[in-house]
Amino acid sequence: MISAAMLWSCAATALATEPEMFWFKNETQCGDAKVVVRSYCEVSHRANAVVQVNDGCTEQELVITQPGKQTVKRDLLEQEPVGDDFHIASALRCVETGKQRYLLVNLDTGGNCDTCELQALVGLDGRWRRYGSKWKSTPVSEQREIRLREPSWKLAPRYPINNTVLEDPQPQ
Repeated sequence: MISAAMLWSCAATALATEPEMFWFKNETQCGDAKVVVRSYCEVSHRANAVVQVNDGCTEQELVITQPGKQTVKRDLLEQEPVGDDFHIASALRCVETGKQRYLLVNLDTGGNCDTCELQALVGLDGRWRRYGSKWKSTPVSEQREIRLREPSWKLAPRYPINNTVLEDPQPQ
């Protein structure tokens, strides 16, 4: 009887400490492409914060929809190490080389260290072009074009990924 009570007490404590998780959507445009970052995150309202941000995301997906093309989905955490601190998308920019448009994704761990922040470059076809400093099967000619245009990308509008808009809000 005591064992059952202890087991129930432990289960109730575990349930009480589980964070509340929801799917959020962050939408923007990149040329004629609609870009959505879907994030499964812990709700973490911060009193008196100038900008509310929900982090503690365990899943993030990039969804790119272009007229006349099949919708592309990309797991934003697929490049991250399993079981380690991982980076989540915190902002993105629509950038171009003149020939192509790309999504420049800022990723961070929430910490303050040399490896806590990195950028990834994703084509509107959903292919990784670069993750951090590592090129991902990107032809040398495309790498050259990207490097040439990269300094101007800081002028492109930055879209924060705050994870505050519920993807499928439930009626009250």
